[in-house]
Amino acid sequence: MEELLAPEKFSLLLQLVVPGFVIAYVRNQLVANRRLPISDAIVGYIAISFVYQALVFPLATWLRSLPLAAEEKGLVELLVSIVVPAAIGLLIGLNARLGWSRRLFARFRVALNHPVNTAWDWRFSGKEECWVMAVLKDGTKWLGHLGPDSFISTDPSERDIYIQTVYSMEEDNSWKFKGSSVWLPQSELQSLEFWALKRGAVQVPEPPAKEVESVEG
Repeated sequence: MEELLAPEKFSLLLQLVVPGFVIAYVRNQLVANRRLPISDAIVGYIAISFVYQALVFPLATWLRSLPLAAEEKGLVELLVSIVVPAAIGLLIGLNARLGWSRRLFARFRVALNHPVNTAWDWRFSGKEECWVMAVLKDGTKWLGHLGPDSFISTDPSERDIYIQTVYSMEEDNSWKFKGSSVWLPQSELQSLEFWALKRGAVQVPEPPAKEVESVEG
């Protein structure tokens, strides 16, 4: 460990691993991605770092050749190894989520592999709140509102879902507020149906306001 922290080896570590790790980390905050074994992840970080270093080599070499004080050289290393990679990771993540490059290549009839691995991750990746009907394997239906207090798992090993507000469907197809929420595990889910908050002809009631109890002294 002490050898890795030596100035010359620590600088090499910054160049070989850190930029790739920063780019991948920031990108993965915007786009769900499958988890890799640590050995494969490190190899990926090094590969990304090599590409990054090749792109910024002229600029980085020029900055490091300037007659700077020790503190200023530290800021240069921070800029080259962390700040710029973070900005690149942000752009890559936004591109993956918003599909800039996919739309560009589509104009030339070139199909790109989608950066999101599963339909689950794509559907729940930064989408707006909506209504949902979850159908379980035993035929049970849960109607609810997927809002900011709901939660959808991004863990590939357990695709569970927490619906913050649930309703029951009456015989006349109206919705009745149940005043509760529900957690549903992946093993019980058969299908999920989504639609916008405005259902058109079907009127979905808003949850009633909470009653405030008054206590007289």
